[in-house]
Amino acid sequence: MKKALPVLIILFLIFGSGLYLFGIRPVFSYVPEEYHETDASLSNPYEGMYRIYTCKLSDENPFSTKEIASELSQDPYRLSLLEVNLSEYSEGDISEKALSQFNDVLSVFDAGRHDLILRLLYDQEGDAKHVEPKKVEIVRDHILALTPIINHHAGCIFTLQGVLIGDYGEMHNSRLISDDNLTMLTDLMYSHTDNSIYLAVRTPAYWRLITKSDDPATDHGLTARLGLYNDGLFGSEDDMGTYVLRPRDNEYNFQSILCNHVPNGGEVVVENDLNDYENARLELRKLHITYLNSEYDPMVLNKWKRFTELTDPVWRGHSGYEYIENHLGYRYYLSYSGAVVDNSLFSTEMSFRITLKNRGFAPAYRPFKGYLRLHPTGRKAGDDIILDVPTDFSTLLSEETRSVDIPAVGVDFENSDYEVWFYIVDETSGERILTANDNVVNSELKLGTISCRSLLKK
Repeated sequence: MKKALPVLIILFLIFGSGLYLFGIRPVFSYVPEEYHETDASLSNPYEGMYRIYTCKLSDENPFSTKEIASELSQDPYRLSLLEVNLSEYSEGDISEKALSQFNDVLSVFDAGRHDLILRLLYDQEGDAKHVEPKKVEIVRDHILALTPIINHHAGCIFTLQGVLIGDYGEMHNSRLISDDNLTMLTDLMYSHTDNSIYLAVRTPAYWRLITKSDDPATDHGLTARLGLYNDGLFGSEDDMGTYVLRPRDNEYNFQSILCNHVPNGGEVVVENDLNDYENARLELRKLHITYLNSEYDPMVLNKWKRFTELTDPVWRGHSGYEYIENHLGYRYYLSYSGAVVDNSLFSTEMSFRITLKNRGFAPAYRPFKGYLRLHPTGRKAGDDIILDVPTDFSTLLSEETRSVDIPAVGVDFENSDYEVWFYIVDETSGERILTANDNVVNSELKLGTISCRSLLKK
């Protein structure tokens, strides 16, 4: 009997291990869906074509927010450029009445879920020297008066263009332009506005002057928030005076690096060979353009509308304008999903893997978070399992492909089939971000179905 005891123990361990391995330990099988890229327009935040809205703060002739709200309700675009004229107060403080008007107009955009490019200015006629303040201290005081209201509406403001001065608020043809003034006003905007709001200056040369850096990859402090705006895109070899100190190719290469972490946008002007569709398509991607004026220059925009896209198989047959409009900013396409099962002697670890590509011209810049939702077939939504996708999709660069593993740690799978769904959320607003897949349902993409089977589990 004593000799048989060790044999019985060994047999028991073998039997017990087999029972665990083949009975208790779950067996997974995963069947992915087929994925196809769509040519549909996606209504996502912080990108695309925009319309311009204007208002002038005034004690004597206040503007109508109802008219702006009415126009906004008919606006097909998610992004808007709001120009706020401050010229009535160029000799002193902005009145409380005018500050209230400013708050009211921002509230219209906030309520309408429109993302704002905001430009504060004194001039809208190309005559800044005669309408803007004569002293920079007045501009400083205006910034200090307006930024608390801007911060109150930070959730709808994507970027602030300029530092109030210059023709059309574009930082040129102003008596107040000096190295010290530009640096002081930008630093003031930076230190007094919410960290979620990007700032923008008119030229790369101004960016280098203000940041005191010649490294476009620098990404901390002011350099992490200071982008560009260019209302002379492709208008001439130097983009209508945008590049004076360095050649065009040099400045384009600078922006190609810089705008991997801060946004860039503006308007195309003056029909010429430089803005022919095939050239513009490449340059917009190189510059990582996120937004463009939908109305100007009509000669250039109409030229793109007459051109037929032939290179991209998904967009073949569409106009060049449609291609550009739908690739401004980010555009995510999920091309692969799978499940990886790691079997050790006494444990089974399971994780999912997904692969996304950014087909847009630029990153998203705002923080985006991804999730997997595992829905047990035939059960209610309250039984869903939610898994975090451990990456920030807003850092996915133009044309970058990224694969991410999502571990199912601590998940107690039942004997069931689970539908696996994927979605992305803008952490600022809570809005779902649409992917460029053709089978998106309610802002979610079905990745596939995973089956879990264990003989000793119900």
